[in-house]
Amino acid sequence: MYFMRIISTLIIAFLSINSVNAGVFLAVDKQLLEAGIVDKNYKYIDEVKAYELFRYANNEAASALPIKINSYTEAEGVLFTPYIGNYFYKIDLLLTDESRDALRKEIMNKTFIDNLCESLYDAKFQRANNFIFNVIYNDIEGKNIARVKLNSSICP
Repeated sequence: MYFMRIISTLIIAFLSINSVNAGVFLAVDKQLLEAGIVDKNYKYIDEVKAYELFRYANNEAASALPIKINSYTEAEGVLFTPYIGNYFYKIDLLLTDESRDALRKEIMNKTFIDNLCESLYDAKFQRANNFIFNVIYNDIEGKNIARVKLNSSICP
């Protein structure tokens, strides 16, 4: 039962980055604790079960992808392990080098990154396990626009 609750919460978070409210991953904290995957300090105590959980969540999320987030952003993929999370997004616009650079600056803006931290890096299990969260944006041609790396030093 706990396993399915965790999976549901992770899938919701995976598929809705732009509308994720702060606290989504906090719910995962409680569920991981109740399932005996983490200890009271949220450090993994059952890595086998943690890897199984994230593998299952990846497969479930992948079956629903790609999904339009808004008129120009598409969630293309997710890949999570207990220690690393990756969201892959496609910006569905033809970009010139100049507009790609401008968009990169906007994505790498401190306020934008702070918002990602609030939405995606607010869980105790992330900090306790040195979790790294990558948010990768590519353009319609597959060229990288930006990669935002969230961790405990970037998200205080």
